Amino acid sequence: TGTAFSGRETIYPNGSLLFVNVTQEDTGFYTLQTIRNDFSNEVATGEFHVHDGPDTPIINPTDTHFRPGTNLSLFCYADSNPPAQYSWFFNGSPLEFTQTLLVPNISTNNSGSYMCIANNSVTGLNRTTTKIITVSEPVTRPQLIASNTTVAEQDSVQLTCISNDTKISIQWIFKGKPLQFTERMNLSSNDSILTINPVKREDDGEYQCEVSNPINSNRSNTLRLTVTYVLDPEPGLSVGAIAGIVIGAIAGVALIAGLAYFLFFRKTGGYGGLSSSSFLQSQLPHLGEGKDFSTSTSGTGSPPLS
Repeated sequence: TGTAFSGRETIYPNGSLLFVNVTQEDTGFYTLQTIRNDFSNEVATGEFHVHDGPDTPIINPTDTHFRPGTNLSLFCYADSNPPAQYSWFFNGSPLEFTQTLLVPNISTNNSGSYMCIANNSVTGLNRTTTKIITVSEPVTRPQLIASNTTVAEQDSVQLTCISNDTKISIQWIFKGKPLQFTERMNLSSNDSILTINPVKREDDGEYQCEVSNPINSNRSNTLRLTVTYVLDPEPGLSVGAIAGIVIGAIAGVALIAGLAYFLFFRKTGGYGGLSSSSFLQSQLPHLGEGKDFSTSTSGTGSPPLS
């Protein structure tokens, strides 16, 4: 009934102490005090151990991807009483009996499954944890090519990201930012080929592809895609209307030029011995059809009004 009493303890008349549902918190020193009939005391102290574990071990560090040439150090720990003993396996093959596994100057051959086994020799229990380690080479710079770098609007174009690296992710870049995909764009199964069909004028610009793995990333060369297109006609005017306007403008210019010649030679009195009326008839015969132009007696060459 003292302060240490948890309700799981029972004391018997013979001095025995029973624990129910023993936990690690019950570990410690216990003192038994007896009082004789003559009121003399006897005291005995003993240590009580609760053996437990091991718990599921934890492997540190949490990183799983490493560059070639680095040193791999894996530390395994599990709560256990008494302390656990540790052993390591690589892809099912035994390595060392140690808590810290050190693999110097690793290469891609050291990629695989590392398993730590924690053992409690008293409880006879084992617990294991497995960590997958990947050793990857840094990705190299990819190359970006196109089926055509100058494309007419409404045609299609194919951009291809070429990389010699494996187990990579590919991202497409447009004008320095991640490409915003539209329904006109399709990617191949491994994302290395971008097809745009049909091409629109807003697709004009600079493209790149970026490859990455858990170690690093690298961007390709910049590819400039030029989209050619025909300017849209002015709203409300058909092609026929535009052609009519152009023809009318040309005819107007010709008429103004003819009138200018007429006024000039009328003022100067003719050209090359011809009166202005004769010159006009020779230069603009269609204007004189059905008309009789005669030289006035004044010598000005002005045709009479009909």
